[in-house]
Amino acid sequence: MPAPIYDAEVVQLRLEDAGATLLALPSRGCLPAGYRSNWPRVVTDAAEAHGYGEAGIRPPVPTARRVTQMDEAFGWLKLLEPDRINHRRILLLRALTSPITGRHRHTWRAIGTMFGWDYRAVQRWHAEGISWIVMALYAQQCGGAEWALTWRAERDGPDSLARPRDAEQSDELGKGMRTTRWG
Repeated sequence: MPAPIYDAEVVQLRLEDAGATLLALPSRGCLPAGYRSNWPRVVTDAAEAHGYGEAGIRPPVPTARRVTQMDEAFGWLKLLEPDRINHRRILLLRALTSPITGRHRHTWRAIGTMFGWDYRAVQRWHAEGISWIVMALYAQQCGGAEWALTWRAERDGPDSLARPRDAEQSDELGKGMRTTRWG
């Protein structure tokens, strides 16, 4: 049997990256162009006139490859059984991470409060959902799915989320890299 391509940590990382990509997509409302006027904006304060107002930090617009990876990761939720709607909700809410800070938008307790569940049950159902996705992906990999045949080229691409392998890390540490920030 081949070694699994995706484990629980990688699936969770990909879902969180998909959530960050989703939140980084530009949006301005319901309409494509939104409501706007050709009149100049009225300045109500002298400080705003010179650009001293609060500047909103926007994340960079995701690349097409990142959007494709987002679609693939969110497509994994279809691998869950149809009656596992609560697991899907938990996975989707927990996947939403800020593209700027990397923090989760919803804590375990907040998700539990939204639906009236205990936060420990939410954590357990999240882990179950991740494990079911990993098992379904492994079944596809053993079945010879196309994504399993081309995964290495995508993993080693410029936008990959893969971490360096242990051998490469040990080589870097052997070349004089410090192992701690004080060492």
